[in-house]
Amino acid sequence: MKYDSAGVQHDLVSGGMFTIHASQKGKPVEIAPKKKVEVNIASIQDTPCYNFYEMDEQSGTWTYETTKEGTPIEQEEKTEAVVPSQPDILDVTLNTKAFPELAKLDIVGWEAKRSLSDGEKAVLKRGSTRIRLTKTDSLGLTLEAKTAADQTLSFPVEPYTLDQAMKDSKDNKKVLDQSLAEVEAYAKELAAGRVIRSIAIDNFGTYNWDIVNKRENSRRLMAKFKYPEKVNTNLVSLYLLSPDENAIVRYNPEGDDKFSFDPKLKNCIIAILPGNKVASVSNQGFSKARTLKNGQACEFVLKDSGIKLKSAQDIMNYMNELI
Repeated sequence: MKYDSAGVQHDLVSGGMFTIHASQKGKPVEIAPKKKVEVNIASIQDTPCYNFYEMDEQSGTWTYETTKEGTPIEQEEKTEAVVPSQPDILDVTLNTKAFPELAKLDIVGWEAKRSLSDGEKAVLKRGSTRIRLTKTDSLGLTLEAKTAADQTLSFPVEPYTLDQAMKDSKDNKKVLDQSLAEVEAYAKELAAGRVIRSIAIDNFGTYNWDIVNKRENSRRLMAKFKYPEKVNTNLVSLYLLSPDENAIVRYNPEGDDKFSFDPKLKNCIIAILPGNKVASVSNQGFSKARTLKNGQACEFVLKDSGIKLKSAQDIMNYMNELI
């Protein structure tokens, strides 16, 4: 959602939206005259004051109603369970024919002998990454991964066997059982939200709690986007991701003169192309944009990521690599 003020378009941060209607025997009914319906909505957005809007369902425009504070939900203090650190177990298929000492092992994965970053894990999950097992000295086995862009990763590994997996499962079961109650309690707390916003309405319809995303260092540009291949932009979904703001904003993939970002924060652009292909601009790709002034034109050159999305988690893994 967008908000125009003095010719400047701002992004809106939602504290919750709902549509409410009622019917009796299949026919719509209305709220009785001089009566109101009390609506309480929970939200994880705990900023105190939000504006309340009602949608004109004929025109699609929003009518400001009021500004109110939310009521904080009391949270119980919790002590987090201490969970032992787990090794990075890689579910990759490696050719072990050159290593006869591994022939009799029931290998279910490969244990990385050092901690791997989210970016490194994302590289290993790509279908275009070539992976092989080597042994260059007496120190042990090394996994080498080479991406389509000739980026090479290497780190020591050792086989993770079925016997080890069963032992680790038994060792960790007690700790996991102890932490289960805390995890369930946290999930319930998150579902309940951090604040409750209450409002009395006298009409059914669609309503929204919103505030303007007030960036102190907003840079507004006339953005153009260059894709790695010819593509029908009507079939592209393009987003600015700003993890420091906890924000994802959708923009016109053909070009958008209302594009804005905070040059002091980390940003990246992800475009989902036909066939769930992904093209992107990394945080480093914003270098030129950070030097421009408000209102100037900027062309963002998107690069082929070499991956296809299979789940929402794929976006999060890939975003960590871009930032």
